[in-house]
Amino acid sequence: MRQAGHAQTWSSFTWQVRDQPVTTIAPGLDRRHHFANAYLVGYVPFPEVEAWVPLAALAQRKRYQFDHEQYPGAPELWQTSREAFFHPRGDCEDHALALADWLIGLGHDARVVIGTMRGGGHAWVVLLDGEAALFVERGGRSLVPLREPDPTWLRPALSALVAHVRAGGAKRLAVERFDGTAVAETEVMQLLVEAGFLAGPRRAVLRP
Repeated sequence: MRQAGHAQTWSSFTWQVRDQPVTTIAPGLDRRHHFANAYLVGYVPFPEVEAWVPLAALAQRKRYQFDHEQYPGAPELWQTSREAFFHPRGDCEDHALALADWLIGLGHDARVVIGTMRGGGHAWVVLLDGEAALFVERGGRSLVPLREPDPTWLRPALSALVAHVRAGGAKRLAVERFDGTAVAETEVMQLLVEAGFLAGPRRAVLRP
């Protein structure tokens, strides 16, 4: 095994075969190590909802907090998908496990991905479905719709963007333009505010 987390007692590890990662082992709230897939317990809080609902719901009810801040002396503790839904705080893998398990229960092909972002460990969800909807230009100052703008798809797309930022996927967004037009002059400004952005005179700002 090669250690993937902190060099302390409560850490996550990757199990490798011929230098290729096979799976991850991590400690849970019970202080016992489990294989990563054991944290997907098949929990579906609300069945028969649209695919965007789990992301929007978790973004509203769960705040991001590092494990070492939440559990003194334990730098890495994972929550099961059920625990993650009810626990008000958690870090990247807790959000990812709750989201992926809910989506899987709805019949979607969702995966939890463990990798690195900005030089540090990170976890996120890949949903193999749908089509591209919204492009965030580098720097986060402009949003480009990849289809005809309409509130029916913009609302869930913006909710997903807010959830991504709040889960640590980006430091800050200060949107000044939407589809080449000053965002303050568009109807999208109200949708951004509904999603969680703060409206300014020239931009809509979102912080983690």
